[in-house]
Amino acid sequence: MSTPRLAALDNGSHFHRRALYHPRFRRYFDQLIELRQLANTDLDDIDVLVVTDRCHPGLLCAARPRLHALLAAGKTVVAMAGTRPELWLPAVVWRDEPVNFWWWKTPGATLGLYTPTPRHTLFDHIDLDDASWHFHGVLSPPPGVSALIGFHHRDGCLLYEDCHSTPGRLIVCTLDPFYHFGSWFMPVTGRFLDGFLRYLRTLRPCQGD
Repeated sequence: MSTPRLAALDNGSHFHRRALYHPRFRRYFDQLIELRQLANTDLDDIDVLVVTDRCHPGLLCAARPRLHALLAAGKTVVAMAGTRPELWLPAVVWRDEPVNFWWWKTPGATLGLYTPTPRHTLFDHIDLDDASWHFHGVLSPPPGVSALIGFHHRDGCLLYEDCHSTPGRLIVCTLDPFYHFGSWFMPVTGRFLDGFLRYLRTLRPCQGD
């Protein structure tokens, strides 16, 4: 099968421009779409749409029919932190949590992340350290959907993949890698994006699993 065609949303912010157009990541995308044009953009040739962190939720809500049509066609939508995905995607339950930016300054501290599905192909491309900087909320996966990255000491998860709620695939996470890479701090976010975008380029249509 051919490699899936990836698109990403550009909100016009400095960090979106720096991250999306950086040669390290631009090569992964077949198309970059201005968020304000999304509601009127033909997505028929796109297999995976990455809704980058901190895209304006109001504009995403205005494009909801376009996004739902993409899922109805069996395609993939990826939603990152700061986009209020519970407003424009089906079956998303998001709980705000205080962000602990400085947990790493406590000797021996961790975010308490683990993966209940270590054989998932995502982890051929990233590991938990690559996803460990902080998080901006907690997700409750829909029935029948397993977390890919969960927490040891709290309910909910940081990232899940849902092939049940729609004919397509939803990948939802509470991370903000484009913001941090595009703002030139937190190098781990570059490692995460390298692996995560490689993973998206391997995706095939959901088989109802």
